[in-house]
Amino acid sequence: MVDSFAKWTNSNHLNGAAAPADANPAGDGISNLLKYLFGLDPNQQYGDDRYLVPGTGTHGLPSVTVLPEPRLKVENIRRRHAPDLTYSVLFSSDLTAWEDSGGTPVVTVIDNDWERVVVVDASSAGPFTVRFGKCVATDSGDF
Repeated sequence: MVDSFAKWTNSNHLNGAAAPADANPAGDGISNLLKYLFGLDPNQQYGDDRYLVPGTGTHGLPSVTVLPEPRLKVENIRRRHAPDLTYSVLFSSDLTAWEDSGGTPVVTVIDNDWERVVVVDASSAGPFTVRFGKCVATDSGDF
């Protein structure tokens, strides 16, 4: 089990300039911090396989799906044993004012270290309404 960013960098043999949270040793545009948060290998270069496969994926950046109503569904994975981390899914109509979904997240355990979280935007968008979704992680400790 890797429950801290420091342990994760050590277990992935990251040191020096390759170790900071904002470093990108693989050169694929995904920082170490994002790879830590979403179960990606910091030494692997990701292309189209960087996003979580909805319903079955075990690693990857959050995926966003438009449901028929239309509503947005954001799916992400999160670490189960990182007490300093808080993951939140937020929605917006204008990229300025962000709010939580107003719905209840559906959480499914993947394994001892990871769980899948699915959040559906409770705001029903009309056919010409724009909605945005994002997953935010905050750390009360120190990355």
